[in-house]
Amino acid sequence: MPDTLQLDALETMRLRLCAEDELLDGAGYALPSADVDALLAAQLPDGSWQDVAYVDDSLRDWAAVEHLYRLRRLARLWCQAGSSWFHDGRIHAVLLRGLDAWYARNPQNPNWWWNMIGAPRALGETLLCLKGACDPAYIERAIPAFRCHEPIYRFTGQNLIWTATVMIYHGILTDDPERVEYGFYLVGRETRVCPGDEGIQPDMSFHQHGKLLYAGGYGQAFAGDVGRLLALAAGTPFALPAPIVERFARYVLDGCRWMVRGRSFDPGTTGREITRLGHTAGRFYTGLRSLAEFDHPRRVEAQASAAIDPASGDALVTGNRLFWCSDFMVQQRPAYYLSVRVPSPRVVNADHAYGGGEGRHCHYIADGATFIMRDGDEYRDLYPAWNWRQIPGTTLRQETEPFDPDALRRFGERAFAGGASDGTVGCMAVDYARDGVSAKKAWFLFEEGVVALGAGITCTAEEPVRTTLNQCRWRGLAYLAGNAMPLSAGSYPVSAGSAWWQDGVTYRILDGSGTLTLAPQTGAWSDCGVGPSAPVTLEVMNAGLEHGPRPHGATYAYAVLPGLSEQDAFTETDPFVILRNEEAVQAVWHAADRRGHAVLYAPGEVAFPDGQRIAADRPCILLYHPQDGVTLTITQPEHETGLLTLTLAGPVTDRIAISLPPGEYAGSSQTICWPC
Repeated sequence: MPDTLQLDALETMRLRLCAEDELLDGAGYALPSADVDALLAAQLPDGSWQDVAYVDDSLRDWAAVEHLYRLRRLARLWCQAGSSWFHDGRIHAVLLRGLDAWYARNPQNPNWWWNMIGAPRALGETLLCLKGACDPAYIERAIPAFRCHEPIYRFTGQNLIWTATVMIYHGILTDDPERVEYGFYLVGRETRVCPGDEGIQPDMSFHQHGKLLYAGGYGQAFAGDVGRLLALAAGTPFALPAPIVERFARYVLDGCRWMVRGRSFDPGTTGREITRLGHTAGRFYTGLRSLAEFDHPRRVEAQASAAIDPASGDALVTGNRLFWCSDFMVQQRPAYYLSVRVPSPRVVNADHAYGGGEGRHCHYIADGATFIMRDGDEYRDLYPAWNWRQIPGTTLRQETEPFDPDALRRFGERAFAGGASDGTVGCMAVDYARDGVSAKKAWFLFEEGVVALGAGITCTAEEPVRTTLNQCRWRGLAYLAGNAMPLSAGSYPVSAGSAWWQDGVTYRILDGSGTLTLAPQTGAWSDCGVGPSAPVTLEVMNAGLEHGPRPHGATYAYAVLPGLSEQDAFTETDPFVILRNEEAVQAVWHAADRRGHAVLYAPGEVAFPDGQRIAADRPCILLYHPQDGVTLTITQPEHETGLLTLTLAGPVTDRIAISLPPGEYAGSSQTICWPC
C-alpha cells in the first residue's frame, strides 16, 4: 500500500499538472467565453459534437481526437481557481457526457501513435482535472487506453518519453506510486547520451527514426516533455537525480537553444514537420521555461534565456557551434542566425514520408542547406510555395520531373563532410555528390556572415545546375547596388560585383552569374505534405547562380552578410580575400580580423597572406588565427582516427602530430596554440 508521503506527492504532481498554462502540444486553454458557451451549447445529448468526424483514417491530422482536445480544454478551465469557469456545473456535466461518448465510440486510428500516445495522453490530462470530482469508473474505463502501449521496450527517444508520460498519468490517477516511479525511471534512462542510437547525441544534437537530425521535431518535443516532467517531480520523492537534470540542461542549453531563432526552430532540423502549417519552437520554449523553474547548476542561464520574448527574434546565445554527430553547424549573433547542414555517409538526410506524405519533397534538405535568419520568420509557412530544388545553399540539377519517393531518404555518398569550430567562428565543407552532380562546397563563417565557395562543379545531365543563395520571404523594400530606387517585382541579372540588400541581409556575388527574383510564388500545403489543398501565394525572394547544363569544373563564390543597414550594405569595404577556390583547396582570409580558414580535401598546403604556410598530411578543415601567438583549430571531417601531422613554416615553424579524437568524438574540433 502507498504511504501518506507518496500519496501526498502524487496529489502535488496532479495539482501541478492541472495548473499548467500549456500542454505538450502547445494547445491553448484560455478560450473566450463565447467559444466556451458555443462548445457547451453544441454538445449533443449523447455527449458528442456534430462537427467532429469520429470515423476518420487520416494518419496525420486525426479529426476524432478533437473531441478529447475539447474536453481537455474545458477540464482545464473547470479546475483552475483563477478561471471564470472554475467548478462550473454546466462544464462538469459536459465533461462527463463527453467522456461517456468517447468510451462508447472508442475511435481508433490506423496510425498507432494516436491510439497508444496521442489519445491516451489527452484523455489522461482531462481525467487529472476531474479526479475526485467524478465517479472512479471514469478512470477505470480509461485504463485499457493507458496500458495499450505496454510493454514499452519497443520505444526509444521521444516515443519512449511519450509512453512514459502516459504511464505517469496512469499512476497518478490510480494512486500507484510504483507505476509513477517506473515512468520517471524511463524518463531518466532515456535522458542519456546515445551515440549511434536514437536520442541525445554526444554533441547535444538529437536523432530519431535512425541516424537522422531531428532536434526541431522529435527533439524539441523531448525538450518540452522531459522539462515538464523534471519540473513536475521537483521537490518530491520522485525527483530525478542531479546528473540526469544536469545532462538535460546540457541538451537544452548546449543543443536545442543553438538551433532556435525567435519563434522558429531551424527548418533543416525539423524533419517531415517542416511541412506542418504553423510549426514553431513552442515545445522547446516549454522545456526551457521548465528548466528555469527549479534549482540546478545552470538555472540562472536558463532563466535568462527564458526571459527573452520569442516574438522579439532576439538571439538566445552567441557564438559558433559544430554538431559533428549530425554534420551541422550554427552561428548565432545578436544580428543574425546562420546554419549549414551537409550530407554524409554517417547521417541520413530525411525522414520517411509518414503520415500520408509529410515532408515528401525533403530530398535535398541536408545537401548544403544554408538558413539565414534575423528574427526567425524568414521562412515561416513558406514551404507550399517553395521550389524544393532551390533550397538555400544547395547546388542541384533543376529537374522538372516529379520527385522520386524511393529516393527521399538517403545517406551522403562521400565521407568528407563536416566542419571546424573554435566556438566563435567556423568553417563547414563537403565533397558533394548526388544525382549526378559533384562539387567541392565550403562555407566560411566569420563575424559579419558567411562566404560560400564552390569548385569543380560537374554534371553530365542535360538539366541546368543551379546554386541557390536564398529562397525566403520577400519582406519590405529591396535594393540593388547602383539602383537608388527600391526594386519592384521582377527578375534581375546578377554577376561578379553585384550586390543587393533585402530584409536586413546583404548578398554579394564574388564569382559567377545568375538571377535575383522578387515575385509571388504559388503552391499548396498538400503539394509537399498533408495540409490544405487551397492555393497559397507568397511574396518570395529567390536568388541563385546558374552553372548551365553539363557543367565541368564550374565555380562560384558569394557572401551573405546579415544585419547591415541598406546604407552600409553598399558602402562597407569587403574584408574577405579568397585565397584559393579549387578542387583540392578552398581558403578565405579575413583581412580585418586576421583570420584564415582553409579546407584541404587531400593532403596539401595552404599559404596565408601573413606569410604563414601550413601543410597537412591528411584531409582536414582548419581555422588559423595569428593573434597573441597562433591559434589553430582543426577537424578531420571524414571521422578518421590516428595521427594527423601539421607542418608549419613562416612566422611559426613547427611540426606537430595531432591525435584525432576517437569514437563518439571523431569529427569534432581540436584547438592548439603557440606558444601554449
